[in-house]
Amino acid sequence: MNQLTQVSASNLPRLAYDHEYTNRPNADERWMTFADLIRIIRVNRRTIILTTVVVVALAIVAVFAMTPLYMGTALVMVDEQQSHIFNDQTDPSVLSGLPADPSSIDSQVQVLKSRALLGQVADRLKLTNDPEFNGTQKSVVGSIFGLPSRLARMIGVGGTDAQQDGLTPSQITREGTIDTLLRRLDVSSIGHSTVIELDFRSDSPLKAAHIANAIANTYVQDQISEKADAAEKASHWLVARVGQLARQAGIADATVQQYKAENGLMDTSTGTSLSDQQLGDLTSQLILAEGDEAEAQAKLTRVKHLVQSGESADVTEVVDSPLITQLREQEATLLQQKADLSSRYGPLHPKMQDIEAQLRELNRKIDQEVNRVVGTVSNNVAVTAAHVSQLRSDMAKLTSNTNGQNIARVKLGELEANATSAHALYSAYLDRLKQTQQQASLKVPDVHVASPASVPLKAAFPKKALIIGVSFPAGLMLGLLFAFLSDSICNGFRSAGELENALGLSVLATVPELGARGRPLKDMALQVVKKPQSQFSEAIRGLEIGLLPPAQSSAAGKVILVTSALPGEGKTTTTLSLARRLAVAGHRVVVVDADLRRPKVSAALGLRKTKYSLVDYLARRCSLDETLSSDPHSPLVALTSSHITDAGDRIHSPEMKALITRLRDIADYVLIDSPPVLAVHDAKLLAPMTDGALFIVRWEKTPREAVSLAIKSLREAGVTLLGAALVRTNAKQYQYYTYGHTGVPTLAGYYEN
Repeated sequence: MNQLTQVSASNLPRLAYDHEYTNRPNADERWMTFADLIRIIRVNRRTIILTTVVVVALAIVAVFAMTPLYMGTALVMVDEQQSHIFNDQTDPSVLSGLPADPSSIDSQVQVLKSRALLGQVADRLKLTNDPEFNGTQKSVVGSIFGLPSRLARMIGVGGTDAQQDGLTPSQITREGTIDTLLRRLDVSSIGHSTVIELDFRSDSPLKAAHIANAIANTYVQDQISEKADAAEKASHWLVARVGQLARQAGIADATVQQYKAENGLMDTSTGTSLSDQQLGDLTSQLILAEGDEAEAQAKLTRVKHLVQSGESADVTEVVDSPLITQLREQEATLLQQKADLSSRYGPLHPKMQDIEAQLRELNRKIDQEVNRVVGTVSNNVAVTAAHVSQLRSDMAKLTSNTNGQNIARVKLGELEANATSAHALYSAYLDRLKQTQQQASLKVPDVHVASPASVPLKAAFPKKALIIGVSFPAGLMLGLLFAFLSDSICNGFRSAGELENALGLSVLATVPELGARGRPLKDMALQVVKKPQSQFSEAIRGLEIGLLPPAQSSAAGKVILVTSALPGEGKTTTTLSLARRLAVAGHRVVVVDADLRRPKVSAALGLRKTKYSLVDYLARRCSLDETLSSDPHSPLVALTSSHITDAGDRIHSPEMKALITRLRDIADYVLIDSPPVLAVHDAKLLAPMTDGALFIVRWEKTPREAVSLAIKSLREAGVTLLGAALVRTNAKQYQYYTYGHTGVPTLAGYYEN
């Protein structure tokens, strides 16, 4: 069939789009391009402009309806350096100074915005009596923004908690005042500094500055009061604690002394144990005594050896003895005398005998003295030995006693350690008590008001120029959002290329929408007759060329079924327009209204109610000539219908098949207007009697799922699909989906209006 290759002027836009669209690898899943964005903007430019105008207008109305608010700004500084008045090394404060790290500064910001602090300010300034803060003052903007909360209270969603908690009206007013203060107050830290900025807004510049300063001063006073209260509480607690620790230290000391007395533990003035000192002394004495004993024993041994060897004269004790020295001197004198006498006398001389006798007596005395010396040395040895033995005995006794005391001193050490710890703890708490008592009289806050708020000279809110200036891009962005949403949520087809790509079905024509909504069907069906040079008529001509071949004289007429997925898509208008176009061109055309449930062909042609209809013919109550009606505006002949209940049975009857066969013989073209595919099965019952079906899709409105389901149903029923028509298109918008974001506005002037 070469009719599908024939192209009219109305098909040029579709083909241009198809060339661009179908060359893409996956047109349905392609990324949005800049050209697509421009297209969306141009298609929805009225929505964008209208939204922008509305937003700007609302902003202008709002800013001029708002009550001006003045802002008072106070600066509060957290002191980083803390003064150490009492002690240069440690901070005696009961509450340490506020740290200056960011998290601590943020904590102080939250304290400044606390309900407790603002409640104090409200009570101090009696703000519950001020209409601006107690909720009695009304404004246009406040009424608008307060409407949701009032509606919530009306339906019981909110506003009942206070009543349920049993709050009095004055308490409810106070809580509402605090809420207003919270909304009017902004607190923030400045950069990385320790300065906190406090901004308060009010209808009055004086009140804005006054309340801002009141909040800052109340915050500082709270810091002072908090430190003073903490110091006072700590002082009371420390007094009781110091008394308790003093008693504990006294008990520990008494326990130590009692334990010493019970175990005989005595210490010297130097702090050492008396038994240890005595043991040390005995040890020293024993060492000396043992040395003396060894020395005496050695001396005795030497003396005995010298005496036995006859060398007693070499004995030191002998030499040192004065008696022996005297006897030796006498012996020396006698020996000298003996020597003198021996030269004159003989040995037997009486004088010689007398000297010998004296010498013997002297030797005897010397020997006696030597023996006495030896006895003395021996006695010294015995004395030193006895001394050593006594010392050893004393050490054994003292050692045994010391070991017992050492065992007792282990327990004593624990008791003394406990006593020392008790004294140290007592001293520390006593010092802390003294410092705390001194601090209680010194009120030094960790924060101070660095800069009090001054009376503002101009309103801080609303910033009219800024709000109006921002409303323009905001409205523009909102309009763009609406445009993108409108484009993205569209579930219909906006171009022939989209439809062909989704269905695999040729789109034979794109037919523009006719006139405004509510236009009579009769007027729309006359467009091809009254305005044959219009864009609509040109689209119908393209549908004619693409769908219907020239009728051959020897060939039977062509029967085409016209259907759609859903009702209201423009199926009847398209059918009658195509039929009138063919009739005006000189073809014999018959239109059959096969929608026996909701027939519209008669009304669309402007025909009066006929005596007989298609239903009557199928029931064999009349002839075909009595059933056919002539179109008053063209050579078209129509077989109208009326509503019946058993439409399906009549459509599938042998009479209907015979009628189609007869019409094929007497007409060049037979166009059957059938019901929607998804509504009833009539179209699938009629399809086998025809040469093919033309499927109508409404531009942008018919859901893709509905179209796909209808086409699938027709194909499963074995219906031959000749093509599709995209009807009721928006001519101005369609050009952007066909030719890209620029469109082809020059073509609009080519057609008859």
